[in-house]
Amino acid sequence: MIAGETSRAYDEIPTISLVSCRAVGIGAYLVRLGQRVVQVDNSHIILTGASALNKVNCAKSFRT
Repeated sequence: MIAGETSRAYDEIPTISLVSCRAVGIGAYLVRLGQRVVQVDNSHIILTGASALNKVNCAKSFRT
């Protein structure tokens, strides 16, 4: 829902995202949908899939 709105807004208005801490999964995806990103020092944008996150967590926390 919010991804669709962000995608549509890209063509209509300037889109700016602020990343002040770790952005993972859908949060990272939303950041990438925008036109500009302001990223604070020591913040990370981790764009990955469910299988990679499950391997890091050593559990099946996420699914596709």
